[in-house]
Amino acid sequence: MLFVTDTCNLACGHCFAWRDLNRGEDLTLDELAALADDLGPLDNLNLAGGEPFLRPDLPAVVDLFVDRCGVRSVYCPTSGWFTDRTVAAVRAALSRPGLDRFVVELSFDGLPATHDALRGRSGAFARALATYDALAALQYEHPRLHVHAIATASNQNIDEIQELADHLLIRCPSIEHLNLPLLRGTPKDPSLRPPDPSAHRRVWEHVQRTWGPRERGRFGGAVGPILQWTRERTVRAQAQIAPCAAGNLIAVVRANGDVALCEERPPVGNLRTEPFPAIWASAAATAQRADVRAAGCWCTNETFLWPSATFHPPTALRAAVAERSHLRGRR
Repeated sequence: MLFVTDTCNLACGHCFAWRDLNRGEDLTLDELAALADDLGPLDNLNLAGGEPFLRPDLPAVVDLFVDRCGVRSVYCPTSGWFTDRTVAAVRAALSRPGLDRFVVELSFDGLPATHDALRGRSGAFARALATYDALAALQYEHPRLHVHAIATASNQNIDEIQELADHLLIRCPSIEHLNLPLLRGTPKDPSLRPPDPSAHRRVWEHVQRTWGPRERGRFGGAVGPILQWTRERTVRAQAQIAPCAAGNLIAVVRANGDVALCEERPPVGNLRTEPFPAIWASAAATAQRADVRAAGCWCTNETFLWPSATFHPPTALRAAVAERSHLRGRR
């Protein structure tokens, strides 16, 4: 997970990174090049922010990791506020071979009034739809572009997400996947909380039924039921259900160069004082890794939950069998 910028133009109530925004401490392209040289082979690159498309050299950042790490898939969440910037950056990133897919993950947190209120800016929903329309048109030029939607579920929007899902299914035929992550971390708005697990389950099952034909055959589509099973049981147990892969399969690099094993954990070093390999092998990283392995924490952060579940065969098998049986029983 690479936070490419701390710059953001919105004031989202559910943001877990709000304390670190708009500090102007982003790593330079040269600093990111040094990081790419140190990392070695990578399959997936998850970009984050701030608003990633506010970084003007974002295509060059992607090129670095494609050229030097062999990255095949890039996932980039966005508010969709900056249509022209987004289209230009995606077009530039896909104008050369190397990537198998560039996935733009557009945030829709409710119908227009709810979405705009949660995002802290009037017109946010309309701008996200305008960016969707532009990306859908760009797919004719670049079929390696994929568009997903993210609806972060909380106590303030869970009752509206089903209607949102139905609206997006009809309005946005090029969106191939709708993700329903739970609110995580410490949000800017303290009144926001994760939704009741039963309510989230009902919405998730509705999306599985209605979006199922569109999801069929999608790259990564088989992970959805595994993730839902693991996420739901993690919340109910308030404990790790799958051994967490943080610090092993995944690393976090923040916009200012802080290196962490997980978004929820404090940094174990900074790239401006030490190279990545030294940080990753440090005593601080080793101690945190041991604490994570000892189940010293739990969360529903999907960037960490899905590899933890899918790359742990006992969890993946239990989840796949249980969800298949459950969904068949609902038909």
